[in-house]
Amino acid sequence: MQLRFLGTGAAFCMSPDNFQSNLLLTSPGGRRLLIDCGTDIRFALRHAGIAVAAVTDIYISHLHADHVGGLEYMGFFNRFGTDRGPLPLYICESIADALWGESLAAGMQVTSGHDSALADYFDERKVAPDGHFVWEGMEMHLVPTRHVVGDKRVMHSYGLAFRMDGKSVYFTADTRYCYDDPVVRPYMDAADVIFHDCETTDYVTGVHAHFDELAAMPAKIRRKTWLYHYDDGTLPDAKAAGFIGYVERGQRMEMPYARDPAEACRLPRLSQGRGAPRRDRRRWPYRSRSSRRAGRNAHAAVRVASGHAGRGGVGRSAQTADRSNDRAGAHPHWAGDCRQVRFTGGCAHCILSHCPRGVEQCG
Repeated sequence: MQLRFLGTGAAFCMSPDNFQSNLLLTSPGGRRLLIDCGTDIRFALRHAGIAVAAVTDIYISHLHADHVGGLEYMGFFNRFGTDRGPLPLYICESIADALWGESLAAGMQVTSGHDSALADYFDERKVAPDGHFVWEGMEMHLVPTRHVVGDKRVMHSYGLAFRMDGKSVYFTADTRYCYDDPVVRPYMDAADVIFHDCETTDYVTGVHAHFDELAAMPAKIRRKTWLYHYDDGTLPDAKAAGFIGYVERGQRMEMPYARDPAEACRLPRLSQGRGAPRRDRRRWPYRSRSSRRAGRNAHAAVRVASGHAGRGGVGRSAQTADRSNDRAGAHPHWAGDCRQVRFTGGCAHCILSHCPRGVEQCG
């Protein structure tokens, strides 16, 4: 089972190396649960080398655009661009009606020939606010938090708590500071690893948990917590404050992990963007020497086939240029679907840029 961050930025993320905070949970059987679907999801998936059609299920935590803004694209693509049926969509029953009536209907209801409904695009599976749904044998428990408190209404967000290959994971989704919430605290205490929404602005908005508020949590909570959904710009020193660090775009969590939560999240070396917080980058032994040699050979073969090879084959400057292009989402060997160019043990695009072992098949 693998949990992958397609992006780790806040709603107004403008970094060229990051996207809004949407995640992808992949089962050993190949099903992919997209956790939230923001406005830039098609770019985040493309940058990760994942075909849109590879997403098999969606979970929505709340109705802000950086979490639902990509549903129109996903719905239209799935309905008119594939031959499969409506996409399974898990959502809390308390916000299910508003998703269509107050968000999606304006752009998706009127279609050629007849009016459409949510059921034409998605197989909606409503979940009680204190309930759970089962995905690939895992119980995914909804954890309600207060996100935005108005003068008449409260906008709730629904995080997820689940056991992944024997380890307990808590993903907060968007939330105000919530460790003092009697509903949330037991999940945080019981979790082996926490992924927590973190605001890093110079001021506290009261809409997201601010870094300074989270830094006041008990040390036992901080040392098993990764921070995500952070703002652009200079970041506070998370490790000095006792956290594991900031999650970066492309970072993956694979279970079971070794001795501590910090070893669970591995970041492929070539996926690290220039704008990422260097102090919290986690180095990982990328591949063995023989595996790296195989990757270079595959790289050279594709460059020759695509007309990019110079007289000296693939030199250091060419590799550097390719890595820069990949960060920008414009890898010269990208041809829509990685499956078009395969080598033994994986595809050339994965060997070059995405998979942590260099041999994992993507798409």
